[in-house]
Amino acid sequence: RVGRSADTRAREHASLAEARTSTRVPLPEVRAMASSGYGDRIAPVKPQKVLIAGDVRGDFGLLYSKVIAAHQRHGPFSAVFCVGDFLGDGDDPASSLRPYMAGEKKTPITTYLLNARVDCEAVRALLEGSPSGEIAKDIVLLAGPALTVLSGLRVAYDARPASPPEAHEGPTRPGEDEDGFAETEELDAAFMRKGHIGVDLLLTCDWPRGVGAGLEPAQSEQAAAALAKAGQAELGAVGARRVARLSAAARPRYHFAGGGAQAAWVRAPYANWEPGTGAAAHVTRFVALAPVGNAHGGKWLHALNLVPMGRMDAAKLTEQPEGTTRNPYEGEHVHLPAAPQPEAGLPPMPPFPPGL
Repeated sequence: RVGRSADTRAREHASLAEARTSTRVPLPEVRAMASSGYGDRIAPVKPQKVLIAGDVRGDFGLLYSKVIAAHQRHGPFSAVFCVGDFLGDGDDPASSLRPYMAGEKKTPITTYLLNARVDCEAVRALLEGSPSGEIAKDIVLLAGPALTVLSGLRVAYDARPASPPEAHEGPTRPGEDEDGFAETEELDAAFMRKGHIGVDLLLTCDWPRGVGAGLEPAQSEQAAAALAKAGQAELGAVGARRVARLSAAARPRYHFAGGGAQAAWVRAPYANWEPGTGAAAHVTRFVALAPVGNAHGGKWLHALNLVPMGRMDAAKLTEQPEGTTRNPYEGEHVHLPAAPQPEAGLPPMPPFPPGL
């Protein structure tokens, strides 16, 4: 079996309990992240091996068969993160999960699912009686936007649908368009805290609007071909602005997205910068994954072998590979109020290693 110890899984599941039910970033998690290697003396650490999959759409049998094959060739992997819609169709969209929930089937790996159907009755039923979000043994449902540590990596995620519900009556803050229906001020504030250099992974259920800005013509053509193959619109018309803003603030090393575009595409790396100084920082690689078992042959499973950024040498972390472009979201940064002061008894985040 692929995975980690029961104690490790229990600690990670417990840390998600509050994040599952709220858009708030729990302060205890901020404390945990502050002591998770950021600010400590950099010491050798083994890379974390994880898998990321596109929209499962109920086909967990195919997903896990591929996971087992990947594990046998390149593993072991500690977890698989599924971006996009994990539910199937029909009267019971969660029917494919029932055997795992009943204990009739076992997962070969710890599985994290993004909840792309916020108002779905099936999702509400799955979460009943599961305060940690663990809807079956080793299957965890992530809800809302949050920032946490999973499988040894600093992970930000936004598990919300691509379009606002009909009841939405306007922007949630100045300059926010119809895509930004859910408030994320507290998640933004976590990214604004002194010492934030970025996250290892950003997981979203949709593409960021404007991700194609700054590409060379040949790269834009590749993206257009991938979208056309999936029967989707032009690159400039896909994605959500709030996802672009989230990526601009989070500064991920890897941004994985599933969702409505249904296309597989890897963008050229783009540059980030240090807030307030403009100094070059690490690059971001955007990776879009197609749905599991899609008919157009798009890649839907991606393997990562990643050293956590808090444990990397500064020079190595900030290397810019050939073909790196400017940041496509330069216009998406918003002016936010100063990050709230920590509650009494919560120490401030320690300083980062020099140069990070």
